[in-house]
Amino acid sequence: QTATTKEQLLALVKSLNPIQLTLEQNSYIKDTTKKLHRLMEDATASTIVLIMGKERVGKTSIINSLLGRDLLPTNQKDPTYINTFIKYGEEPEIRGHFLDGMIASFDMSRLDLFTTSESFVAEILRDHLEYIEIYLTHDLLKNITIVDSVALELDSKESAYISEPLLNRADEILWVVRANTGLTDPEMLLLEKLVNRGFSTRIIANAIDEITVNRHETVKALKDQLS
Repeated sequence: QTATTKEQLLALVKSLNPIQLTLEQNSYIKDTTKKLHRLMEDATASTIVLIMGKERVGKTSIINSLLGRDLLPTNQKDPTYINTFIKYGEEPEIRGHFLDGMIASFDMSRLDLFTTSESFVAEILRDHLEYIEIYLTHDLLKNITIVDSVALELDSKESAYISEPLLNRADEILWVVRANTGLTDPEMLLLEKLVNRGFSTRIIANAIDEITVNRHETVKALKDQLS
């Protein structure tokens, strides 16, 4: 009976091999499987808060302030290179999600590979990454997942653009602007589209401390623009 069972298992494995090969070679199936895995993960995860905005508006600085630590670099030379999901975890860890579907874990000491490092290895990694996850033990992250997004892009028609898959994963959007500049016309067009699609979008007027005169008038002008 044992021999018969073994033969049956071997026969089953043999019959599954072509299916496994098809799954590995079919990019559509791999991509669909990856999206389904992401949907299931998001469905059971805490609220995902997407922090977005133009380059140099202070998105990363706000995240560091919320976490109470200088987790991510904020200097002018190094903008956010890769969409970064910051989640709760019992052990600090970085997980890189690559474009081919592979997931790799890294020690927190190697965070520079995904942010500021200009080494050959870092450049290769960033070129092949879709996004990274950073796991931290922090009470705030028990309730929300924070996403530090790359800066808004402009296409040839001067309209603002942000990754559609990233938008679709967000439960809440916090849009960061410099208080003294407000939103550009392309940003306003994108904001209108998001509101019409039902996204819960809130505006953060950052760096208001840099306004030394007419602060109230500046804030009123921003509110009037967003009305």
